[in-house]
Amino acid sequence: MPNHNTSGNRVHSVPQTTVPSTTQTIVTYKYLGKTQLMRARFTQSPETYIISIRGTRHDGKKVEVSRIYDELHPLMAVGRAVVEFSDDYIGCTIDFINYKQKVLK
Repeated sequence: MPNHNTSGNRVHSVPQTTVPSTTQTIVTYKYLGKTQLMRARFTQSPETYIISIRGTRHDGKKVEVSRIYDELHPLMAVGRAVVEFSDDYIGCTIDFINYKQKVLK
């Protein structure tokens, strides 16, 4: 039986050190106007949007919902938010919709 002893082979490696980054990423959300929504293009990777919807139930009580979506286009996030809102609050009318996009600085 052949002896495959590799104990004589040495691998020299230099330990790698990681320097912590001195810059911090600041997360903010910018408001999107209706014109920006209509002119937006599809992105290669999903971007993060916060869609806030304020509405009124049939009994007069106010409802406000904010949800976060990762989508390729802002109108996909808006559409998903409207469908989920109407599914969760049947018979509720939408009074106002606010659109924000996540921005890293």
